[in-house]
Amino acid sequence: MPIAENFPEGLKPLGKIMHSDGEHYHIMWGPGREGVEAAGNDEVKAA
Repeated sequence: MPIAENFPEGLKPLGKIMHSDGEHYHIMWGPGREGVEAAGNDEVKAA
């Protein structure tokens, strides 16, 4: 999935998701978007 050209427009960093090694992390951005394809997929919701 490509990164949107306007990322992170309208978003702000909400926190960090730490890897188990305790050194590496990802930034969690939000708030999330509603109405995107994955959010409406019942199989994704069930996972």
